[in-house]
Amino acid sequence: MNKQKLPRPSPLFTRLFQWLCNADYFEELQGDLEEYFFRDLEAMGEAKAQAIYRIQILKMMRPSVVRRPLKLQKLIMLSLFYMNFKLAFRNLIRHKVFSAVNVFGLAAALSVCLFMVNLIYTGFNYDRQHEDLGKLYRIENVVEQENVSYQTQYATVPYPAVAQLKMSIPDVEMLCHITKNATTVFDMNGVDLPTFGIATEPAFFEMFNFKTIHGNVQEIFNDVNSIAITEDVAERVFNGEYPIGKVTKDQKVIRAVIESPKGSSHMQFEIISALPDVSIKANGEAQPYSLSWADVYSNYAYVKLKEESDANSLSQRLQLFSASVNRLNGLENSTFSFRAKPVKGLAFGEPVMNEIGIVIGREGFITFAIMIAVLMLIAGFNYTNLSIARAVQRTKEIGIRKVSGSTNGQIAGQILAETMIFSFLGLLLGVGIYRYYSDDFVANLPFFSGLFNPKLDLNILLTFGAFAAFTGLMAGLFPALHFARINPLSLFNGQVKNRRMSIMWVRRGLTTFQLTLSMFCVVFVTMLYQQAQLIKNTSQGIETENRLLIRTQKKEAALLKPLVEKIAAVKSSTLLSNIPGHAMGPTMAFYQLETADSSTNIQFFFADEHFDDVLAPKLLEGRFFNSASTSEGSREVLVNRKLLQIMNIDFEQAVGKSLKSKDGNLTIVGVVGDIAIGNPFNHSVEPMMIVGANSGANQGVLIANINEQNQDQTLAQLEAAWKEVHPEARFEPEFLKVFLDKPIDEFINLIKAQGFMSFAIIAISLLGQLGISLYNAETRVKEIGIRKVLGAKISSIIRLLLKGTIIPLIIAGMVASPIAYLLFQDGIAQDMRTPLEIGPGIFIQSLLLLGALVTGVVVSQTWRVASLNPTESLRAE
Repeated sequence: MNKQKLPRPSPLFTRLFQWLCNADYFEELQGDLEEYFFRDLEAMGEAKAQAIYRIQILKMMRPSVVRRPLKLQKLIMLSLFYMNFKLAFRNLIRHKVFSAVNVFGLAAALSVCLFMVNLIYTGFNYDRQHEDLGKLYRIENVVEQENVSYQTQYATVPYPAVAQLKMSIPDVEMLCHITKNATTVFDMNGVDLPTFGIATEPAFFEMFNFKTIHGNVQEIFNDVNSIAITEDVAERVFNGEYPIGKVTKDQKVIRAVIESPKGSSHMQFEIISALPDVSIKANGEAQPYSLSWADVYSNYAYVKLKEESDANSLSQRLQLFSASVNRLNGLENSTFSFRAKPVKGLAFGEPVMNEIGIVIGREGFITFAIMIAVLMLIAGFNYTNLSIARAVQRTKEIGIRKVSGSTNGQIAGQILAETMIFSFLGLLLGVGIYRYYSDDFVANLPFFSGLFNPKLDLNILLTFGAFAAFTGLMAGLFPALHFARINPLSLFNGQVKNRRMSIMWVRRGLTTFQLTLSMFCVVFVTMLYQQAQLIKNTSQGIETENRLLIRTQKKEAALLKPLVEKIAAVKSSTLLSNIPGHAMGPTMAFYQLETADSSTNIQFFFADEHFDDVLAPKLLEGRFFNSASTSEGSREVLVNRKLLQIMNIDFEQAVGKSLKSKDGNLTIVGVVGDIAIGNPFNHSVEPMMIVGANSGANQGVLIANINEQNQDQTLAQLEAAWKEVHPEARFEPEFLKVFLDKPIDEFINLIKAQGFMSFAIIAISLLGQLGISLYNAETRVKEIGIRKVLGAKISSIIRLLLKGTIIPLIIAGMVASPIAYLLFQDGIAQDMRTPLEIGPGIFIQSLLLLGALVTGVVVSQTWRVASLNPTESLRAE
């Protein structure tokens, strides 16, 4: 057989064997292997022969054949990696204070950053478990109303739109209707535990893949009293017991347990129930508000596109659908524009009204990224600063290494290895702090609970590790580049300089930057906290203590009110169309008195004759409503001073004036003090009008003034009255003060988050000051000893060493204070209804506070050195 014409053994495995095999044995062994290959080739064919050849090569990889790995061992032992980390650990142990300051500084920064990294990581991984995620969209709605200059975008759509979407858009393969109306109550040792969730239809579990842990989720659609609960609720309520078949306090039967959406989905719910069987009534019949086009707040529509459809096609179909809807009658002067938003990426998408879960938005993502960058920057400054402070010692060390033959890359690698070690030690400590405070984070900032995943799975830990490695590289980059360029002659030069600037000025600049950032945090957080307290203590213009808020349907309001007033503990009650101090009412167009051709839109709400008895607004002029003035056909109103200014009406002559509206004339019977409209951060007092009306004519808000004593018993009696009117609906009262304080409490929670980050920044800066002051004190021990021998007092020595701290502190105050003031005025105060009056006291207090902290850290080190016996430090001299 002519071997030259036959296939050759695998060249890749041949070269591998030649590289690994001992050179003394290679030719003989390779010859045998090729002989066996050609024998197998003739007997079995090329494929089998090649496979056997590869196996024989692998079998040859044994110690008696493979050459001794001296070269590989030498490469490992003398490698840059090994040597750099060995030297890094030696430096870390030798300079314990330097190492501790860097590790604790990085740990403080990383512990805060890990929370934000968790939020970002969790947000970007929302809804990844759903199959066909790229085909899932949420239909949103942009509403424009007559006489309103702005548009409002909602995550919700009216019920009739949900009913018509699938029939009108052929691109949709599946549609899922969701509402946030599901509620139930669990009895936990005699204490009611209310839970909230969504009501939906079977398509929900076909479109969204939430894992079923127990039971069968499809059974919840068999009857209206069946529900599914999340795993979190099951653990909290049943504590390990099997929950399927158990009955809640309000007689709901648990049919299934599914995984919790927290940390995995943009939807947030605790329970799931079936949608009630409702339908649009025929034309001419009265429709419930929840089924009308006017209710744009309650219904969510999710669609899954057909395989051949895409977002552009869906968008075009929705434009046509919007046009057809807007041609309908009964839209109450509203124009709808329906849009599709991908489910993927909702967490950091454009925020809209009535979100079904937590949406941070692009601005939130940028804010988190900036916070992370700032914290890592100042933590990296600690390492850079302390490295520069030790420049003389490091220069001698590195100079000797360069004389011995080390390259620039090896020097830079050693510095980066040190920062990597610091970073990972800081990560270990930071994860410990993170785990310790994670429960407090969720408790103090419930807004972020749905976006925060408390479970540290492998992916999050790997993300944290990559983040720590990146932090270490960035923190050590400047020192590595600086020391790598050092000339060995710098060994004999006490002042280390680079080509552009003295390294001492770089160190001072970094210290000043840290103090400036710390000063900014102290001033800004102080302003935020005082602003929140000012808003909380500012009167809403009405009485809110012991006022109970009950929202109901307009048509049932007149039936509920007399039942409520029969309860002995209810002093009085009133029916309104909106909640004063919170919700803006509709607008009414009025022609101004002097210019009949122009009009002004005024916000208003309806109230009955008991409005003043319950809410006690301040009456400046005239009278309140009485039973006669609120009767049908008589339109009397209360106004505030702002309305009089807008309408050019003199205050003394306001009572009795007639206002000309497009809907008729109204008569001013009284002028009241300013009542808050909108949220508490509204930046200006708006013109406002209260229209007298029959009880229940236009009102769906009942507010009752109840006694302070036995409020639990009063609530039970109110619930009994509620059930007489709403036998199927859940009774959900709320104290007016608690309701109105919610935005303020959320604002205070955000201040707590800002304060937590500010505390970390200040702590990192103080650690940097500790390291620098300790280094300065130790390097000037002999100088201090000589000064003490010459008669200097400890106090004068401390003042001398404090000069290097006081000057940067003053600079920090001068730079940070105006920046914090301008940012607060332009970004916060201008949106406040009651802006904070900022005086010099805030800046002085902040400077004194930060100054006391920094001075205490510096003095603690300088006092120790200044108190030493000079004979100890000068003995060698």
